[in-house]
Amino acid sequence: AKQRQFHQPILQHLEQLELLNKNTTDPNPDYYTAVLFKRLMGQKFLEVKTNVSDDFRAYAACSNPQAAGPGSVTVAFLNINNSTSYNVTISGLSGSQADREEFHLSSGDDGNLHSGSIKLNDKLLQLENGKLPDLSGVHQAGESTITVKPLTYGYVLLKNANASVCTKK
Repeated sequence: AKQRQFHQPILQHLEQLELLNKNTTDPNPDYYTAVLFKRLMGQKFLEVKTNVSDDFRAYAACSNPQAAGPGSVTVAFLNINNSTSYNVTISGLSGSQADREEFHLSSGDDGNLHSGSIKLNDKLLQLENGKLPDLSGVHQAGESTITVKPLTYGYVLLKNANASVCTKK
């Protein structure tokens, strides 16, 4: 009986992690996150140091070569604070102040972390005639700060980062 009690909550949690809704076959939020991760992040990860907050996480990798050219970097970020936005700047790369593309993901139902839907840059993601919606980032000027709202995560693509470690194969 103890074994069954232990497995039941795990199985319920795993159901929430399915990439496709088993009733409608529409993509769940994790599907869109996985697609963006695969499109943007490469396989060589870089060291990141932050002085923002314990509620803010950042990771960086050389970008997927299909997303941008050699030397490009993608930063993944996560704000787990439920009430504080963070203004972030990226430094330490010769091209870190160059223009960038931002991909901010948030709950489709504002504040509901168990939502079955997701927004990309404040636009609800839904299939369009059975096809994936546009998953493009928002172009931003390089010298502006990156505002990361509460309970959001996403990616920043720095196409002109000129990271030498990302030019080597």
